[in-house]
Amino acid sequence: MVLILALPVSRHWRLLVFGKFTTGTVQPHILHRKLNIAGEYVQYYVNDISFLADDSLHTVTAPTEQEMQPGRELRVCYSRRDPSRYCVLNFACLYLTPYTALLVILAVVWYAFYLSFNIYRREYRENKAKKKAAGRS
Repeated sequence: MVLILALPVSRHWRLLVFGKFTTGTVQPHILHRKLNIAGEYVQYYVNDISFLADDSLHTVTAPTEQEMQPGRELRVCYSRRDPSRYCVLNFACLYLTPYTALLVILAVVWYAFYLSFNIYRREYRENKAKKKAAGRS
């Protein structure tokens, strides 16, 4: 179960081990346009995060699922070679993403296997205890 909960963090392990850490500032909502599969532009509002990396200011897009308060400071881990590869270090940005659906599915499957095998083990112990009790009588 611990490994399942560590999946979002493990997705960014290279950044966390070899990257640099800094503090980023959340910028106000900005209208972004993105081309979807159908060739249409989709508009959405999202925050940008600005951080200083190697004496230059970099601005990256925050996760679209989160609405952050402008001016808030966040820990950012970025790649030394390419600061556009980054990871925002807070619970919401690591765990509350579309990737979380995979975690939920894995946790449910793991729990189902655990319960199914736990029942067999409990029955085995109960039968063993009954046999011991019957052998003593």
